[in-house]
This record gives sequence, structure tokens and C-alpha cells, in this order.
Amino acid sequence: VDGLSTIYSDYLAGAALREAAGLAVANGLSWDQALSAITRNPARIWGLDDHCGSLTVGKDADFVIWHGDPLDVSGWPQRVFIAGAEVSLRTRQTALRERYAPARASDPWPSNYH
Repeated sequence: VDGLSTIYSDYLAGAALREAAGLAVANGLSWDQALSAITRNPARIWGLDDHCGSLTVGKDADFVIWHGDPLDVSGWPQRVFIAGAEVSLRTRQTALRERYAPARASDPWPSNYH
């Protein structure tokens, strides 16, 4: 069993859930049922549905605004809100890309790349 914990250490469960829900829709499940399967139902199973799992007055306002269909693996989050407050999507990788990538293909690379 201990070996299994390392197998999934880098597993992207969120992406897999979205993909599985999208495949379920492609095979006949309604879009609303698929979304509930990855939002409301887990909250209910874990006993958290009194404060999360759906956008309802009085519940935590954690939600994502997607570019495209959230059940389509080609979509991505445009905005994320936790407890009603928007959080930055800026990552260390974003900062490094902006710092080191030339603005145009013809621009020279930074001196530390030579």
C-alpha cells in the first residue's frame, strides 16, 4: 500500500474529474448531473454540503470562471474566487516566463543564457 501513495503523488485529480465528467456527458449524462457529480455530490458525501458544493446564499463563495466549458479539457480557469475574494492566477512559472522570454523572437536572450 505504501508504494501506491507515490504512484499518485503528481496525479492531477481536478483535471481527471473534469475529463471524466465531460466523457459522461458525451455518453448521455446531462451536463447539470455531471457538474453536480464533481461539486455538490462530493460536498454531500464528505458532510460539507452545509457550507460548500453549490452557489447558494450563506455558503462559502468558492468558484471558478472558466474560459469555455469547465467539463472540456481544453478549457482553463480565467478567474478564481475563494470565500468570495478573487485570488491571483499568477504563478512562479508565469513570472519566470515574463522575466526571461524575449518580447519578440528576434530579441536577444538575457545575458545569463549565454
